[in-house]
Amino acid sequence: MMHRIALRVIFAVCLAAAFSCASNTFSGANEPDFDEVVRRYRTLEPHKALALATEADGRWVYGVRFASGSPEQAIEEAIDECRKKSRLDGTRARCILFAVENEPAPDTKRDCLTGMIPSQRCAMQRRHYGALTKP
Repeated sequence: MMHRIALRVIFAVCLAAAFSCASNTFSGANEPDFDEVVRRYRTLEPHKALALATEADGRWVYGVRFASGSPEQAIEEAIDECRKKSRLDGTRARCILFAVENEPAPDTKRDCLTGMIPSQRCAMQRRHYGALTKP
């Protein structure tokens, strides 16, 4: 009897873990290599977005959502996740969309060209563009 209860508890824990993974995020802040974050992001299921906040001193945080109901939902949730991490990390930089699906965010590219986004953030966008678009 105890064995069955233990198995049920283990099953429930595994099931809960599987559903918590269904939150469709991966975590981390200030990893040493943002290219690795982008490489991992590229492999995620569609309806995904990646947001990034970059401080002038080089610190950064990001938020990712994937397998969302729509690209728009992924965008909103990635930015929200980035903002939460930013508050926890004490980052003041604004969370800006880095990618939608496996493409650079079009508004971000435009705003970098027009100077609407800080140059430090745009430099990071350009530096990691290749990791995002590689086949």
